[in-house]
Amino acid sequence: MVTQKIPESVIKLQAWGNIATPMMATYTHLSNDQMDDVLLETAGVKQVGRPKGPSMKPVQCPDCSIVNVPGAQFCYKCGRSLTGESLTKMERMKRDVYENPDELIAFLQELKKERENKR
Repeated sequence: MVTQKIPESVIKLQAWGNIATPMMATYTHLSNDQMDDVLLETAGVKQVGRPKGPSMKPVQCPDCSIVNVPGAQFCYKCGRSLTGESLTKMERMKRDVYENPDELIAFLQELKKERENKR
């Protein structure tokens, strides 16, 4: 959040519920790469070539509007695919089910037997 230029007061209120908390100094640390990024950006130097990590932004479902955790591939409420990669997985699964419905039925019957045996 610090590297995203969110004001310190907002971070303190969200994380600790108190704008006067000393916890920010305890838990907030910038890596050398993050410090380099800030200094180079301030100096107007554009960086090329260093890959950025995965986004840590929450993902909002376009169908039900629920906010999901960062990196979620499916909505935890409605199950909708939230990424292109997960959509591809869903399409492959759907194709497999359509092409091999008997295998799916057999698998579900095995699961049902396992569940009944555990009772």
